[in-house]
Amino acid sequence: MEKLFSIGYLRNYNSKEVCFHNKTPLRKTTSYEIELYTLGGNITVINGKEYLQKPGNVVVASPGDARYSIKYFKCYSIHFSCYCTEIIDYLNSLPKVFEFYNQKKLSEIFEDMLLANSAKKAGYELYLQSKILEIISLLVNNTSVISKKYAQYSKNISNACNFIESSYQHDISLDDMAKSSFLSPSFFHKVFKEVMGITPSQYLLKTRLSTAQKLLENTNKKIIDIAYLSGFSSHSYFNQVFKQTFKMTPNQYRTSQKNEIIL
Repeated sequence: MEKLFSIGYLRNYNSKEVCFHNKTPLRKTTSYEIELYTLGGNITVINGKEYLQKPGNVVVASPGDARYSIKYFKCYSIHFSCYCTEIIDYLNSLPKVFEFYNQKKLSEIFEDMLLANSAKKAGYELYLQSKILEIISLLVNNTSVISKKYAQYSKNISNACNFIESSYQHDISLDDMAKSSFLSPSFFHKVFKEVMGITPSQYLLKTRLSTAQKLLENTNKKIIDIAYLSGFSSHSYFNQVFKQTFKMTPNQYRTSQKNEIIL
């Protein structure tokens, strides 16, 4: 089989590795980069254009693109060179950022690739090439470009995200969040869900849970203290929501092996 791709790296990426002062360094890409965001709320800047990310968004960067990100995020990421003109044409036809209709399917492909790349069994390189082709095919044929209808409100929603992330420890309402975006509560709720893919209250909950994760991973604080530091009104409610989300208790999460896969 003709070699179609050369993989630079493949990983489940955590931006805290390089995100200093709330911003990643500006860099120029040297290969194609495909990313699937599993934690959004950040802004990706490509060639001077800002894109507000949400879980399920895909980035397709081409060689020579200038890019950086603002705020913490997580994503699956693969960097590769392509040697087939026809495939390059397909890649270049894709938008830089768009919403993929089936995040679960794409996540599963990335996970399969990570496992194969880690095991490195006979023929794994051919397997990875076939998976890259599968990803490109899915993106070309089954994407849905982020609605342009609400693109003009991306700054308003970014303001609201910043407000939520700075105020999550307090009891904040939809009116409070809407006020930070300079939109009416009902319109804010509609636009936020369209742009971010989740409601404002769901985003607030995700922010609190993400904070709790970091505290569980990086501190020895008591679970009850982490609950209140993360903005939860009670220890029991925190335990209930955490277990529903992660399928384990906060204490089990703390003791489990949750290291990022870096290959």
